[in-house]
Amino acid sequence: WKFKRSEWVEQQGPLIFHRVMSYPSLFSLLGEELALSLIERFVCCLLETKGDEKAKAVAEVLEGIMVRINIRDRAQFIRLSYLCSCALLKAGRPEVASELIRPCLQEDFNQAYWFTFCLSAHETAVYKAAKNRCLSKKKCWGDALVLGHRSIAITRRRPHLCLHNYYVSLRHFPLSPLLHLCLAVKYFHVSKVRTNTTKGDSYAYGLHHLSQYYHLRTQQQQQQQQQGVTTKEEKEQQKRQKKCEQEACFNVARAFHELGFLQMCIPFYELALGIAENEDKINLSPFFSSPTSPPPPSSSSSSSSSYMSELVLSPSSPPSKKRKATQEEGGKERKRRKIDEEEKEEKEREDEQEEEEEEWNEEEEEWNEEEEEWN
Repeated sequence: WKFKRSEWVEQQGPLIFHRVMSYPSLFSLLGEELALSLIERFVCCLLETKGDEKAKAVAEVLEGIMVRINIRDRAQFIRLSYLCSCALLKAGRPEVASELIRPCLQEDFNQAYWFTFCLSAHETAVYKAAKNRCLSKKKCWGDALVLGHRSIAITRRRPHLCLHNYYVSLRHFPLSPLLHLCLAVKYFHVSKVRTNTTKGDSYAYGLHHLSQYYHLRTQQQQQQQQQGVTTKEEKEQQKRQKKCEQEACFNVARAFHELGFLQMCIPFYELALGIAENEDKINLSPFFSSPTSPPPPSSSSSSSSSYMSELVLSPSSPPSKKRKATQEEGGKERKRRKIDEEEKEEKEREDEQEEEEEEWNEEEEEWNEEEEEWN
């Protein structure tokens, strides 16, 4: 991949890709994950090449791949479908691209991310179509999100201008967790603007939408846990919901990390890692196994922002003893290092002073000898 921009890749890339994908036992030989990662990198390489004929050839091959593949990892499947849609858009076939990625939006709630990215890469005609769909109150909030994403691309480095579009789409789709996450991130960006005189209000609004996102994203999992699991399909859905909870914890931690609140982001990072390890390990610490109750969706901005601060600093989820011990040991080691550095500096100063005194003594002896010679 170091030579992906060379002329050889531009000329021979689509042919090699077509030959590799026509090999029937590719997925059985390499495994689904490795084969998909290979396909993903190769498609990213080919999308940077120029030429309409090559893009059409890659799009045709990818259409055949998407029909044959039936994989377990949904994330890689969506990434591949997004790459397919990009190749189709580049080949001038937008209708096929939208039809290819719409089933992914209907099956999994999280896949609107890739759907919006697919539409935001479109021309202005598709943006107008998405705007008309949003205003016609059709239940396709993936199209509605294009309003905000497109406004970010138009306004460039002025995030406060895209908030209106997000709120317009939020009226039609109030239960969209992605909209609340986008609003929270944009409010945090607005709070960092130097000319902003109401930074406290923007922080409060951002925390409110962040709490709403966390609540809506983890609400479905709690309902399924109360009802119980009976069939295999419900078990698979429960695994997906665990990934949704992991995603929510990571996004909340990343938001606090961006704001610089390290004490508040570390517990959420640990919680996300605990959910990831829960699939392989049964016995976990009570910190990871005791979920906290989210606030009701009708709460105000002040109550939700206070909830987010209480959620992290609550006594039910204190930091582990091992982490405290490591922090104390690290503090002791730092103090020892400082003391050692100070002692080394003092020794160096003393050595320099001794050297200067010896030099002065030698010069005085030379002067005395010269005086004796003159005498």
